[in-house]
Amino acid sequence: MKSALVFAAVLTAMPLLAAEDPARQDMPPSLKQVTGAELQREITGQTLTGRHASGMPYSEYHSPDGRIYGHNNHVPVRDGCWVIRQDEVCYTYEKGPAPGVFCWRFFRAEGGYTILLPDTGTVGTAKLEPGNPHKFNDGGEPWSCDALLSMRRNGRPG
Repeated sequence: MKSALVFAAVLTAMPLLAAEDPARQDMPPSLKQVTGAELQREITGQTLTGRHASGMPYSEYHSPDGRIYGHNNHVPVRDGCWVIRQDEVCYTYEKGPAPGVFCWRFFRAEGGYTILLPDTGTVGTAKLEPGNPHKFNDGGEPWSCDALLSMRRNGRPG
């Protein structure tokens, strides 16, 4: 119940913050941002499951080699990669319904994290699940993350 109230407060506060300054994407001060080092320790080899504020579900296993297995909105991830950049988790998808680079900030919340995509102001929730409990895999089509992880947010190498 408390986590639902915190999430509702975050959703309510976001338009007000954006109205003050369109470039400002801060979360309420009551939520503590997770550092890159903490994220690296916490999510490597684990699964993050949650929903964006739009209701879109996702569940992704964060393989230690930088690949992610799972789904976004029930569409299997077949080319996704992840990396920590500063204090954000950056996801790169080459194909699929939404290709590109997406860097999320994570904030401590009851039962997991509140997440923020600063580029759009999208918020959501994430719960950490130990290991790969859903047995996500590459579907027999392995991929490499070397080129994908060198991409910047604009989708160009860098």
